[in-house]
Amino acid sequence: MQKYTHEDFEGTILAENIRILNFGVLPNALTLKEQGYVLVEEEEDPLSLEEKKIEKKVHLKGLFNAKATRPRVDTTLGFFVDGSAKDLTNLENGQKLGVPFVKDADGEKHDIELSDWDTILQKIREHGLTLFNEKWQWEAEIDACQTAEELDAIDVAGAFGTAVAE
Repeated sequence: MQKYTHEDFEGTILAENIRILNFGVLPNALTLKEQGYVLVEEEEDPLSLEEKKIEKKVHLKGLFNAKATRPRVDTTLGFFVDGSAKDLTNLENGQKLGVPFVKDADGEKHDIELSDWDTILQKIREHGLTLFNEKWQWEAEIDACQTAEELDAIDVAGAFGTAVAE
């Protein structure tokens, strides 16, 4: 194991979180000198397969939550609506009150027939179930891994259509 003291990195801002021996993880934008810790390069991965699975599932859950927080749902009526659980409740109230219009995900008003409410609400429910189904499929794939190599081959970065162009 190669050890470094804070003098080796004086004034250097860390670009990413790093694991520090016996101290956990330093947050972003802290310098080693400010913390006075010793940076250690780990030769072996200290995480067990089960710990790596948990780590990957936590990442997956973050992607799921980001997508489920305010998804854009295609109504098949020519516009998209916001489809979170709160949006669903609000739209259900609009249906109960017989409101003859809806605002789409971009804030534009659309006149609709009362029968269109069923379509809109059904599309939101289907979208939510589709997200959960995809999450459960990813979790099953992660759980099925028998080796760290199999687990490393699973790239959840694009789950739920969340891939970011580089």
